[in-house]
Amino acid sequence: MTIRILLLFLALLCAAAAPALAARPNVVLIMTDDQGYGDLACHGNPVLKTPNLDQLHSESIRLTNFHVSPFCTPTRAALMTGRHPARSGAYRTSSGRSNLHHDEITMASHFAAAGYHTGMIGKWHLGDNAPCRPQDKGFHDVIWHKGGGIGQAADFYGNDQFDDTYERNGTYEPFEGYATDIWFAESMRFVEENKDKPFYLYVSLNAPHSPYKVPEEWAAPYREKVKWKGGAEFYGMITNLDHNLGLLREKLAALQLADNTIFIFLTDNGTSAGVARQALEKGDYRGFSAGMRGVKSTVYEGGHRVPFFIHWPAGGVQGGEDRAQLTAHLDVLPTLAELCGFSLADSVTLDGASFTNVLHDASAPAPRDHYITQLHGGARFVSEPKPFLTSCVVKDDWRLLDGEKLFNLREDPTQSRNVAERHSDVVAKLRALYLKYWTSVSPRMTPVALDLGHPAENPTTLCAQDWYLTTGNPPWNFSEINRLKRITGPWHVDVTRPGTYRFTLRQFPAVADRPVKAVRAKMRIAGLEKECPVEPGSKGVVFELDLPAGPTTLETWLYDEKDEAGGAYFTEVEWLGAVPDPRAAWMDEDKFGLFIHWGLYSQVARGEWYMHAKKVPVEEYAKLAETCNPTKFDAGEWVKIAKNAGMKYIVITSKHHDGFALFDSKASDYNIVRATPFKRDLIAELKQACDAEGIRLGLYYSHAQDWYHRGGSPRYNWSDPSSMDEMKDYLEHISLPQVKELLTQYDPDIIWYDTPRRMSPALSAPFSELVRELSPKTLINSRIALDGNKM
Repeated sequence: MTIRILLLFLALLCAAAAPALAARPNVVLIMTDDQGYGDLACHGNPVLKTPNLDQLHSESIRLTNFHVSPFCTPTRAALMTGRHPARSGAYRTSSGRSNLHHDEITMASHFAAAGYHTGMIGKWHLGDNAPCRPQDKGFHDVIWHKGGGIGQAADFYGNDQFDDTYERNGTYEPFEGYATDIWFAESMRFVEENKDKPFYLYVSLNAPHSPYKVPEEWAAPYREKVKWKGGAEFYGMITNLDHNLGLLREKLAALQLADNTIFIFLTDNGTSAGVARQALEKGDYRGFSAGMRGVKSTVYEGGHRVPFFIHWPAGGVQGGEDRAQLTAHLDVLPTLAELCGFSLADSVTLDGASFTNVLHDASAPAPRDHYITQLHGGARFVSEPKPFLTSCVVKDDWRLLDGEKLFNLREDPTQSRNVAERHSDVVAKLRALYLKYWTSVSPRMTPVALDLGHPAENPTTLCAQDWYLTTGNPPWNFSEINRLKRITGPWHVDVTRPGTYRFTLRQFPAVADRPVKAVRAKMRIAGLEKECPVEPGSKGVVFELDLPAGPTTLETWLYDEKDEAGGAYFTEVEWLGAVPDPRAAWMDEDKFGLFIHWGLYSQVARGEWYMHAKKVPVEEYAKLAETCNPTKFDAGEWVKIAKNAGMKYIVITSKHHDGFALFDSKASDYNIVRATPFKRDLIAELKQACDAEGIRLGLYYSHAQDWYHRGGSPRYNWSDPSSMDEMKDYLEHISLPQVKELLTQYDPDIIWYDTPRRMSPALSAPFSELVRELSPKTLINSRIALDGNKM
């Protein structure tokens, strides 16, 4: 009887839950590429025809003060993560800065965790290699092109928007037809296949991004009126996508999904070709900007204020009403989570806030007080990112550009009068907002490594678009590659597993079947360098190397007869198999060892995180050194106890997060020899005892997190982190020198790094290279870099 009652209860529970599950809204999010605020008829464009977008506009809640980033990748990063692009790692469109940090959680991952089936179709532009691809970032069903536009270097060779080859869930597949038609056909296929379960579909169009190509039937109606180069095609691409958007909405209606589908339309930045930029005859139509100054890649209003329509009849989000509250791409993720009834993980810290209240109440307060956008490095990447360069602070009617030019949009909507001198108080307030933003995001503007040997993508092909240059863009299109541009740069990579790797260097993708035009080839990775002649007619120069796991950089050179070099714009890397590492042979046999935590915290018997957990001020904690005098310490006795227990090695904390070293260090006086009455080198004594008993010694060293030395990441006061410049100074003058001291003074068998906060592959690489240079036999553990890279 009890079992029957339980089964009946469960059946009733499931029946009750079913309607609630079915009531969860679907989400269709459509974003176009390079379509500005004025590139819609419903916004007043007198030439462009967009009847389906006009219809959506008339039925939706429209956010008329909605802002994005001024170009492609940053907007996509912010939309997907709800975090500032600089914080996410994807803040430029190439030069190794268009990949999301591995720890970033995307909108798709959140929806998948909430039980949604997720799909992504079209342009991703947040990483072409594992672990940054859309299928690595939460999407179950993916059809996409690589790079920032169809036909760019990273995209499938030969694609031109007609009868192209795109990647479906990791496998290339040929398609027939025009790109935008394909994206929407696949979108309709997706909603049909998933009509009986909640779905989230991200349709990220390449249109109307260059190259401006569209079937002539769509461009023809504009040729007489739109006379600037590419203009008729640009308008035709928009009218075509408008037509397809109408077909998708009809499909949703036919499937009876329209009412309970949150349908969103937005664009990724200002217009690229919607206004004339060339001389025309007097009286000729010059495009429509909706009265705003600026286009794509500018921080004027027209570069970052874009359309945002949202329609959800079942949720009461409809009616053709405007909302003028300040909103941004950062706010879309938390808004959708709230509308769909799921919570984001507690570990996720967003820069956005939900605007759900604004959708339902025209008088509700805006979700944000201000908004900041920046083209880090400038529109053409003319310098390394720095404060204020090509930035805009948006607050009320004010716009502060570059930290010095001030405009009032209410009085000056075309931003033609700089009033900074008359409103120095406003400038000061907006600069203060910006500096707080810069301090927060700049530490994350570090290289993102691409995986080599990743099980989900082996082999992988690296493209020159991801070379990490100091400034400027690497070759990203075939007009530059066809000229064999004499430039090269490093890829930041993570060798995910040790073993033998094959590198094939090419100037064109393998599918192009073209010979390498060079006489000599060279490559460098993980401190290893190889060189060989290039055989005439060779279509790929092959090297094989045995590599340890871990972060490093890969560089290539292809030399011509004049000994001038350009890089291998395409380099295929394949993991061939594991190679036994003789350095680790002893660890396979000597599995039993002793790990010792010992430091100033031992005096209070509260554990190594005592200083952080109790928020003990640095000066107060440092006083513990004055009473640190372990006179009964006997290294020989310790080692004998370990040996008699069957242990084969000992690892001890030579310096933990508190920054106090148990060895004599010239890099910092904050150590047991120079700062305590004990005045003995504990590590030296332990090393001598281990050698005497045949026990191996490993040294734990907290290389990144240091609560005592300025620049340690992060300081124990988490609300006031050190700047990246301070951290780099700490790594250069404290951390690396102390690791060198450990290697040269104590010859350890293991260096045990820990908690690599902010440690990008670029910052962590010297810590592995130093060990390899000074003590090749020494093993390195797996906590050297931000993503847990193994050595």
